Amino acid sequence: MDEQVVKRAWDDIIASANRHYEPGKFTTFIAYEYTGTGPDEEMLHRNVIFRDSLVPDVPFSRIDSDDPQDLWSWMDTNRANGIDSLAIPHNSNLSDGLMFDLVDYRGRPLDAVYASQRVRNEPLVEITQVKGTSETHPALSRNDELAGFELLPTRVGGTIPSQPQGSYVKKALLDGIKMQTDQGFNPFKLGFIGSSDTHNATHVGKESEFYGVSGLLDSNGQNRGSLPLESASPIESAYFDRYARFGASGLAGVWAEENTRESIYDSLARKETFGLLAQG
Repeated sequence: MDEQVVKRAWDDIIASANRHYEPGKFTTFIAYEYTGTGPDEEMLHRNVIFRDSLVPDVPFSRIDSDDPQDLWSWMDTNRANGIDSLAIPHNSNLSDGLMFDLVDYRGRPLDAVYASQRVRNEPLVEITQVKGTSETHPALSRNDELAGFELLPTRVGGTIPSQPQGSYVKKALLDGIKMQTDQGFNPFKLGFIGSSDTHNATHVGKESEFYGVSGLLDSNGQNRGSLPLESASPIESAYFDRYARFGASGLAGVWAEENTRESIYDSLARKETFGLLAQG
């Protein structure tokens, strides 16, 4: 890809974030989504957020590498040069077990170096959003009566089931504690946020006011599911079954000293956060 095309788009994002930033009133971050995937397109996306207006010339993308460790190494290099950022994994429920796997992207057992780098760059994880919750799964929490709440238990963009082990936060926390006890390191020291992940730049956070995920998906009555389909092909049926599982979640809460980039970012880095489900 032409780097100048990437840079022009990135410059537009930076300019928009800076233009709308009103310290003390409305905080925007310069940020982007890293859309790395596994070998079979498993969800390994991260939202990368920069602390202030110091940012790299171009972002690191899946064109550079699908391996999250390469993203973290890029972030470490930037940090050494005064550019601070953090990455927040999202939709681990769609990762088919790769997001919190007990081996790295190349299949090697996790070690202390991996754990240190991951904890340094990913202090948080998204625990709920429009495409399902990532807290836990009935197969992993058999005595939790809420473990099946708003699940979307398939891989991203399809109907193939997503492997529960390695895909949900509660089990990752337990695995991390066990690794700390047995091996002396823990790669899963995670705080939590919620997010919307809608693609229409709006978020209401209330099921009663939820009007969909994006204009392309919700542009007419049939797409919204309020009118009967003109046909009933397997593809359309599978799509609407998946769409019916979408919800209005979630929302990120941050305890910060003031409404500024630096203060909110520092609270994110300290895990002084919480994730909310949608209201009724």
